[in-house]
Amino acid sequence: MSKNNKLKWIIPLVAVVVLLVIPFISASSYVTSLLTSICIYSIFAISYDLLLGYTGIASFGHALYFGLGAYILAYTTVRLHWPVVLALVMVLVVCVIISFVISFITVRVKNLYFNMVTMALGQLFYVMSTKYYKITGGDDGLPGVKPLIANKTGFYILVVIILAVVFLFCHRVVNSPAGSVLKAIKNNEERTGLLGYNVLKYKTLIIQISGIIAGLAGVLYVSSVRIAYPTMLHSSLTLQALFMVVLGGTGTLYGGVIGAVIMKIEESALSGITTRWMLILGIVFIVVILFFPSGTAGIFKKLASRKKKTEQPPALPETKP
Repeated sequence: MSKNNKLKWIIPLVAVVVLLVIPFISASSYVTSLLTSICIYSIFAISYDLLLGYTGIASFGHALYFGLGAYILAYTTVRLHWPVVLALVMVLVVCVIISFVISFITVRVKNLYFNMVTMALGQLFYVMSTKYYKITGGDDGLPGVKPLIANKTGFYILVVIILAVVFLFCHRVVNSPAGSVLKAIKNNEERTGLLGYNVLKYKTLIIQISGIIAGLAGVLYVSSVRIAYPTMLHSSLTLQALFMVVLGGTGTLYGGVIGAVIMKIEESALSGITTRWMLILGIVFIVVILFFPSGTAGIFKKLASRKKKTEQPPALPETKP
């Protein structure tokens, strides 16, 4: 194994170990809650990066799956009193079905039309969550959700482990033969189809995988805040995922994690100072788009490539015979 390949695995492993150790070093429940939120949003951002970063699909309704996971867990456990395991199975089944139906509708249209259709479908579910009071609780939400693990530290460790598993799974997906086809679709969809690949099948598959992971993030989030509310289905949450992926670096997986860390820490720091912290985040987003189109991960890659060039010995001058 080369030095670069070792670093690719050592750095995430060290990051996971550090995340697991922090709650035992810091006794602050606020730090644990913040890290839990960062890890959950990282899972959500990774799910969106599968679409945008690796397949070139810019969905504006991705929060739909996040909200579905949250509401299904809340409704089945609070109203129907189902056991958690059965509720999680229901989340999986519904996310698979809904993602398949939505992908069947949307993958046949492209570019702006795809964006508009996904946004419309996402907002449809958002409006339904505000109107069907008996099921969703309307604008009041659906409180009383029991956490998957009552202890905050225990729940945080569970979230970190799930984040690591999701990252490894997605890494395996994007580096598989199917992942190569997804990257080809992003680069040139028409040419990929001419080579004999069923583009619609691959796009449907990645939308389903992404939807399931986003639904899982919704499950963890509602278990953390203990209430499901309509904003979990709103398009603004999709824009947050887009922000995190672009800020961290599209097509890297860990870029979504970096983006979630920057965004949530900045939100935590600025929200206590000003109510217009979203304006500052917007300015940061514009700066990144203009000057760092590859995101934070792209900056690290450039620094690493420069270091590699400086470490290489200079070429010997050619000698004439």
